[in-house]
Amino acid sequence: MSKMRAYLDSLVAQEKIPNVCCAVVKDGKIIFEHSCGNDHLSLTKPIRAYSMTKVATAVAILQLRDAGKLSLDTQIASILEEWPEEQVFMHQGQIKIATTKITIRHLLQHSAGLSYGFWMDPVAEKYRERNLNLPHPIAYPSLDDPTQRCPPPSSLHDFCKKLAPLPLLANPGERYHYSVSFDVLGRIIECVSGLSLDEYFRIHIFDKVHANATHFYLQNPDTVAPVYVKTNQGFLVAPHIDPPPNTPPAAPSGGGGLYTTIADWCAFANGLLDGTLLSQNSIDELRTPDSSNFIRPPDSLAARYPALGLGVWCIPPLDSAHKEDEDEKKKEQKIHENENNYCLDVPIAPIMAPGAFGWPGASGSSFFVDPARKAAVVFTTHLFLADLVVPGLQASIFEQACSIIGCSS
Repeated sequence: MSKMRAYLDSLVAQEKIPNVCCAVVKDGKIIFEHSCGNDHLSLTKPIRAYSMTKVATAVAILQLRDAGKLSLDTQIASILEEWPEEQVFMHQGQIKIATTKITIRHLLQHSAGLSYGFWMDPVAEKYRERNLNLPHPIAYPSLDDPTQRCPPPSSLHDFCKKLAPLPLLANPGERYHYSVSFDVLGRIIECVSGLSLDEYFRIHIFDKVHANATHFYLQNPDTVAPVYVKTNQGFLVAPHIDPPPNTPPAAPSGGGGLYTTIADWCAFANGLLDGTLLSQNSIDELRTPDSSNFIRPPDSLAARYPALGLGVWCIPPLDSAHKEDEDEKKKEQKIHENENNYCLDVPIAPIMAPGAFGWPGASGSSFFVDPARKAAVVFTTHLFLADLVVPGLQASIFEQACSIIGCSS
């Protein structure tokens, strides 16, 4: 454990990152914790979960499926009154009728044909033209200009109503594209459960694991750790990020809106290990490599991980057909930049145990769960897009943590 502490200290001392807080859970207890940096991150310091929120949303969907309230293959138009039956998509600048309908499974797989407004694709451009803002506090269309603000949606119903008429990037089920699909899932959770997304998460997820500091808002917004960006002048507080709301937001984001703490996310991760949140069958389904034939572009987030489950990356069994030739894996470990200017991290497959799964967040946070060893690792740096600034950061922290829980290769 001293090696892990020294490594984390070195990241801050070498000014690769401004802060770090990392914790390791084993058999239901935190067996390692270390924090260092300029903002005194700790187990209980509020942080922004960003896209780690997506895993909670996936858990909620599987809970509702297990309760018989929906099927993963349900067409979303049958649940969302604001969603048209007929979908269209962009093909070489022309609008075409989609050959398939969006299902809940497509949303979980990021294969629904939706986009994010910050991507540089023709559908994302339509989002920006319509001022379709995300239901969580990152300003766009420009992440660099804090004066460019789109009004937030008044509700998830409002968000989906504005999103639904816009064209898709591809036929549903045709290709992977990281998108607002989990915000649409948030609306589905509200429709099916009869609760707001905030209420559902509190009652059915975070209260169950005693993660009492995890919400879509903070009663004292000033307590949240600042998010930094790396500039030529060093680390500066990101100018494009709004303060947290101090009351439950009207449009909570299932794709990235949660505020949490490292301790709370450890409790959430442990709830995925001990059966509190999902049955073993549902956990297995969550982390089973997807076998769909949709396209996984080599410059997409799908290429970053060896396999994708339902809203998580996952490590296939050693005898899985997903296991790639080692020479090809080594080739993939070179850092490259995709068409959206997002630098892909070093693949984590060589250092992770089969059956492990997890997901990162934009504020330099990430976690993974290893059911075979009843262990989990959670960390944050609160550095915006940290893996772009420090290529391989997630993989290197996970590798150090694996030595503690005994799953290093």
